[in-house]
Amino acid sequence: RARRVQRRFASVKSKEAAEMLDNGLYAYLDVRTEKEWQDSGVADVPVLAMVTSHVPGPGGMAFDTQAWLEKVQRLFPDKQSKIVVGCKAGSRSRPAVSALEEAGYTELVELDDGFMGWKMSGLPVKYP
Repeated sequence: RARRVQRRFASVKSKEAAEMLDNGLYAYLDVRTEKEWQDSGVADVPVLAMVTSHVPGPGGMAFDTQAWLEKVQRLFPDKQSKIVVGCKAGSRSRPAVSALEEAGYTELVELDDGFMGWKMSGLPVKYP
């Protein structure tokens, strides 16, 4: 039986996340799809990683947690890496950051208002 980990990660709005990301101490992990990155852009921050979490499946969007974690763990082998996890509006980042927390990552922050909030706040965007 899997042991449930008590949620420890914080959720922050875009402006606060931008301050954390600006100095490069935190990495931004964008879990949106490649099409979303191309269509809407990505956060223009010093440390950016892009690993899609939820992909179309037969019953809608599916999250293959193990396959996703393997990709993220290759990018962030240190479980104490400081990571802000974001998606479009918050519905994919929460399960993603929870999966990281259950995998033993300890320095996690979830972008509460997602990339939509990032753009609406006028924060820097670039196109991959």
